[in-house]
Amino acid sequence: MKVNKVIRSRRKILGLTQEEVALHIGVSVPAVSKWESGTTYPDITILPSLARLLHIDLNTLLSFKQDPTTEEIDSFLSVLSTKIENKNNFSEVLEAVEEKLREYPSSDILAWKLAVLLNKIVGSNAVANRELYEMRIEKILTRLSDSENSEIKYQALSLLCSVYLIKEKFSEAEHIIGLLPEYQIDKSSFHSYLSLKQEKYVDARNIVEKKLTQDLLAIQQNLLLMVNINLKEKRFRESEYYANLFEKMVKLYGHKQFTAYVPWLEIAVVKKDSETCAALLTSILNSSKQEQEESEFRQINSSFNELYESISSDVLIKELTETIDKDPSFSFLHEHPYYIEFLNKISHLKD
Repeated sequence: MKVNKVIRSRRKILGLTQEEVALHIGVSVPAVSKWESGTTYPDITILPSLARLLHIDLNTLLSFKQDPTTEEIDSFLSVLSTKIENKNNFSEVLEAVEEKLREYPSSDILAWKLAVLLNKIVGSNAVANRELYEMRIEKILTRLSDSENSEIKYQALSLLCSVYLIKEKFSEAEHIIGLLPEYQIDKSSFHSYLSLKQEKYVDARNIVEKKLTQDLLAIQQNLLLMVNINLKEKRFRESEYYANLFEKMVKLYGHKQFTAYVPWLEIAVVKKDSETCAALLTSILNSSKQEQEESEFRQINSSFNELYESISSDVLIKELTETIDKDPSFSFLHEHPYYIEFLNKISHLKD
């Protein structure tokens, strides 16, 4: 609420006339009328007496707030979005943004959300004087790069890095990448895009290959985790669905075949299906001795090929059998003839 509305509202709540306010404060009635219409404002020396008369403090009288509320920010953004959609009046939006930033110069959350909005406008390619908007975005993001709010700070740095990359300010982008923390932000996409823009294609390919390998491994780990989560609830159909997806990934990317049996083995263990467990363990052992057909994906992705070579069936089998031997929940399998036969086949691994 603006000052003029606060004065008028409080005066009416207290049952005072403009004449009574003027008399108490020592000003003319027209002066009070102009305050309430917003034509002029009370002199600074009058403000304490006016606040006491209206039974409010100076912050309330001046409508002072350090930051707008989340609801106020969302409402303001909604108004701006409507202007963009209905009128494409981008200059009016920019003016409103500037006014709001002047009103709340220390609100980082407001500045961040307005920077994102302006960036969307620039990305629409429908705005004239594009450079004007880009300069304002860059200025806001640069200020936010020192924000005490770490979430906003690193979001602003990430967007600022993207802005620099698009504008081919490579040294600035490289500096920003150095400021981003590894533990919070995956910087590989920035490094790869920077290398691509600089025509360092080998560097870009190596970065993306490594990231792709990490992502594929993460997907497999998550699929295996989904198998286990569903097994905890005895949701066998869902577990088998994710095990099937896991197996398809192994085939699609040319992973070692024995890894495809792992989720099925976990399902068989929970079901206490000793024959299937023993058969799967044997399949793991047999597949480890077979030559795996080299996939095209492995041929062109050196990082994945390195991962492929690092995975050993002997290590997997040894870990599995140690778990089965020590965990009481696998006792159903201990006396099964197939399992005993399997243990004899891998006796050399236990030495």
